[in-house]
Amino acid sequence: MRTRPRGARNGWGWSAALLPVVLACGPATTGTTEPQPPPADVGTEPPPADVGTEPPPDGVEPAPVDAAPQEVGALPGPPGADPPGFEPFEPLPEAAELARVLWKIEGPLDAAALRDGTTAAVAEVARCLSGAAPGGRLPLHLILDVSGRVVEVGGPLAEAGLREAITCAQDALRMLRFPEAAEETTLRLIVER
Repeated sequence: MRTRPRGARNGWGWSAALLPVVLACGPATTGTTEPQPPPADVGTEPPPADVGTEPPPDGVEPAPVDAAPQEVGALPGPPGADPPGFEPFEPLPEAAELARVLWKIEGPLDAAALRDGTTAAVAEVARCLSGAAPGGRLPLHLILDVSGRVVEVGGPLAEAGLREAITCAQDALRMLRFPEAAEETTLRLIVER
């Protein structure tokens, strides 16, 4: 008759004896870490008035907690010489607070066919960039399919403060319609503030 070690009678063997040790030590470290959720927004609510805050000096109003930044930074591209093939787009829409806009057309549609759509595009871009600081350039391109629908809007990567404005412009430009053409057309814009 074979004798089994104590604890092996129930089929668990040594693994049952090691289970408390493993549980006490925790999981094995493999050099990788689990992704951690981002920390909750700390400080979104002001502390109670009587805990850890000093009253502001006389005559000074405290800044509102949820105040948005007053101004977005300048556009990402530095001003400079005009790239080859670009021409000034004129006249600019009346409400556009832009220094100037350059445009370049690549494809079968000409300036006359694209003027109305480009005026609408410039107005939308100006609306989205209204909070940006003066200076800089924003290069954009729109790819129009044969039906005149905008199938792609490209823009530069930008810092967080300007990213929202560029995304606003890209979303607005995707909604525009242009004339039909035999082939795809690319409209390139350089917007200066």
